[in-house]
Amino acid sequence: MTATVSANVIITTACNRHCPSCCYQHLLASRPGHHREPADIVEEVRLLASVPQVCLLGGEPTLHPALHEVLAAVRQVRPSPSVVLVTNGARVCTLPRPTLSLVDRVWLTAFPGVPVEAIREYCPVPVDVHAADHEDFGGGPQPCDRLLTTVSVLDGRVYPCCVACGVADAQSAELRVGWETVIAEVPPPCAHCVFGRA
Repeated sequence: MTATVSANVIITTACNRHCPSCCYQHLLASRPGHHREPADIVEEVRLLASVPQVCLLGGEPTLHPALHEVLAAVRQVRPSPSVVLVTNGARVCTLPRPTLSLVDRVWLTAFPGVPVEAIREYCPVPVDVHAADHEDFGGGPQPCDRLLTTVSVLDGRVYPCCVACGVADAQSAELRVGWETVIAEVPPPCAHCVFGRA
């Protein structure tokens, strides 16, 4: 069985961009601007104790009105260094530094106009910069190398890859004790994955 090394936990479907290559297009369109309850997010993170790294994202996670509360509560159930904030960077420098200090890293998608160096200087934690354009990780009819190594999590459900909770027909398993065994049997939505679309 493949070891899960990371989990993408969706904390909001609010977003300040409308990227055509977004992995979560369907999710964001079907539930626009939905901020998840902090207690629900923290319970999901708690159930992901076996996963070495948890990434909090959206949508755009910095739009969550209770972001500091979410991060503070997550930090109570996750040891360091294992919490990553994944952002498009538009609002990072508006966040209080104590809020940013609650994560171990910031993963920044470098869209044109995003002040990467200013964000690096402002953040009290390391900032990893990634290109805005997604590469084709394999999607389409062929499974990619991210199956089960990075799962996605939303509303108490765990999905078999990093983007599956954003694919309309994706199957999932209940996020509960023992989910690691169950998720291995859930078929991935490769045929409808955004990375495989023409």
